[in-house]
Amino acid sequence: MKTAQTPSGVGGSDYGMGWETGRTPGGAPRLRHTGWLLTHNSAQTLLRASGYGIAVVTNTGMISGDDALIITDGLIDIIEGRPDAAADPFTTAADPWLAGLTVINLGLGCLGIYRARRWARRWARRWAHRRAGRATWRVVVRLIPYTLPIALFVGLADLIGLLMRRAATLDQITYVWLALYVWAATAALAAAVVIVSRAIHTIRARRPNSGVKVSPPVDVPGALRS
Repeated sequence: MKTAQTPSGVGGSDYGMGWETGRTPGGAPRLRHTGWLLTHNSAQTLLRASGYGIAVVTNTGMISGDDALIITDGLIDIIEGRPDAAADPFTTAADPWLAGLTVINLGLGCLGIYRARRWARRWARRWAHRRAGRATWRVVVRLIPYTLPIALFVGLADLIGLLMRRAATLDQITYVWLALYVWAATAALAAAVVIVSRAIHTIRARRPNSGVKVSPPVDVPGALRS
């Protein structure tokens, strides 16, 4: 056991066979072993000088800021006679911001639907004298940026898994950080409805009986027609 809890010392490492060595804020020797997953985490801490052992398991996951270590450090403060630092996971401060951004997503989505008809009519008038293929591709290019929120939501689990070096699924994201999932989902939903509404109104605006007024092309001497 002593060998397992002794740091290797290679490159100044303070890590033994599964145990990290260090000192508490009060200067007491400390041994610690942690386990992290997206859906839960744990921390086991031994304070040899005082004879205390602390084991904490949480079901919040590693994205939240590692609640197990936060709780453990609070208990060490109490053991050593210091006021609890009362640290909070960073998600506690981030959630209100994500809630605000979620409301903005929904507002922008509604605004995009409301303005889709006018957007389509403007493009129909602008490209009425162009070749149909070129006009269509220009509209598609203008809609490409709206696919980014959709791509972010679809790849959210893979992105978090890459950053955390753990396998992840969208279901797990709803469990460990619901506010992040809702924000990404509303952004993707808003982008999708804007794309669909603009596409529908663009198709309608290009019909002969759409009512879109198109001014005849003006001939300019010496100019080439596209």
